[in-house]
Amino acid sequence: MKKILLALVGSFLLSGTLLAQCDLFSLFPFVFGVTKSEVLKQLPLIKGPFKVKTADASQTYINSGKSKACNFVDKPKYLKGVAVNRSQVEYSYETHSCLTGTYNIVDLYFADDKLYKMVLKAFFKPENAQKCIDNYNQIIDSLGTVFPFTDKYESKKPDTKERNGEGRLFYMSSEEDRNKDYEVMKKIKGNWTEVSYSFSDSKEYTLEIKYISLDGVKLDFQGY
Repeated sequence: MKKILLALVGSFLLSGTLLAQCDLFSLFPFVFGVTKSEVLKQLPLIKGPFKVKTADASQTYINSGKSKACNFVDKPKYLKGVAVNRSQVEYSYETHSCLTGTYNIVDLYFADDKLYKMVLKAFFKPENAQKCIDNYNQIIDSLGTVFPFTDKYESKKPDTKERNGEGRLFYMSSEEDRNKDYEVMKKIKGNWTEVSYSFSDSKEYTLEIKYISLDGVKLDFQGY
């Protein structure tokens, strides 16, 4: 699958009429730090240019092709035995003016019952590859007006090294400042975003947006 990944920090607006309606809150209508029960209460009340189909992923979710319990206790090595209670909620937009894909999935991640990561994936049929790329470009163009620093990368298949997508990382600080002290950087909190697109062996295209904040949770850049 070709996959487009877009990383975002903060909020963004899409250009033109479409972009004017597409900030981060329209895609992820929640604030970091809310509890899972609060999210489940809010989902049916969401109003806007979209319809929401919800599902509480309380039993299992799929991660890299493997089924894993959604509610579980994690003990990352870098936390030296400190436990983190993880859980997840999944929902999808039946329609959304900011997304042009065939369907989409939104995953909300909680650490110790605090929302800290939101990931949206929009999927495009092979014949709609250009629509995926256009959607991606609209979003990264809008982010350039918000974040002064960006890094572009290409994604490649691990076996053949064939290019299968690209992405952008957006920052509020320069690379020089970010690289001054890795020990500080890996423990950094705050919000950031990433956007990308890619395609799979089936040639289905994926546009992915990640919105993350480690404020108020035990996790850091070493594993979240």
